[in-house]
Amino acid sequence: MRVLVASLLCILFALMAHAQTIESYELRAYNVGATAPIQTFTFSVSNTVCNVAPSLGGSSVNPTTAEWDDPQNVGRVCRFVQGSGPLFGVPTPGPYEAAIVAVNQAGLSPESPRAPFSRLDPAGAPSGLRLRR
Repeated sequence: MRVLVASLLCILFALMAHAQTIESYELRAYNVGATAPIQTFTFSVSNTVCNVAPSLGGSSVNPTTAEWDDPQNVGRVCRFVQGSGPLFGVPTPGPYEAAIVAVNQAGLSPESPRAPFSRLDPAGAPSGLRLRR
């Protein structure tokens, strides 16, 4: 009986550990103070790099990288480099807020605290163009 209980406990702990494995993340963009996101982008854990030093400096205007605290390594971060990805899909100029959520088989984690960002307006259209022969 003890062996059976011990075996069941081992299986239970293994299942609990597996259920906590993060499979993907959702990056959510909001209008400031809004309750529903205007855009949600899901990306795989394989598209992130964790256990890296936090970036120093940078700007929250037209952001290309998302960083959040690494849940496995205190003082380190996970990083997703989006290039010209999802946050460039929101209209200019903002301001906006973004949050990240971890996803696993059990569902969604609570949202991270929101981080402000904005989009830089593109250059104004040139005027007075004349083409001649």
